[in-house]
Amino acid sequence: MGAGFSTVTPPAQSATSVAQAVWSYSPRSLTEMQNLVSAIQNNDPSLLSTPSDILYVPVPYYAGQVTADQAAAFIDNLIRNYNMPGAIANFITNYMYGPWTPNTVGAFLSSLNMSQTSVALLLAYAGATQMGQALSYLSGNYTNVLTPSTW
Repeated sequence: MGAGFSTVTPPAQSATSVAQAVWSYSPRSLTEMQNLVSAIQNNDPSLLSTPSDILYVPVPYYAGQVTADQAAAFIDNLIRNYNMPGAIANFITNYMYGPWTPNTVGAFLSSLNMSQTSVALLLAYAGATQMGQALSYLSGNYTNVLTPSTW
């Protein structure tokens, strides 16, 4: 359990219903959601209501309010410019049945807006075992990220 929502999501649930459930269980306001969407669209974490809203970055993607590329650019910015690879890796590994599903993480990681540096940092923080499922959804060739000689 974490952040006020169940970490168990039945496989038959759609991404939209997961997003709605995440926002309905926690005391969220429309302003917080708008701030999160705006922060992602503008690639500006300072627009967030609170830093803990980073946990919910996938939710506007599920709701169709931002694209995978916009979310990937925002995550890449958090990792590279705000030194948050550990926090993002934590969300990926601990909330995979909540907002950070492997399909969603795969969509973010395969975006051209997600640098190989960020993917490598996430891999280093989360570990190959935990990231393996998300990495399996990559459409690009990230085998060089997995080679120790590039670390």
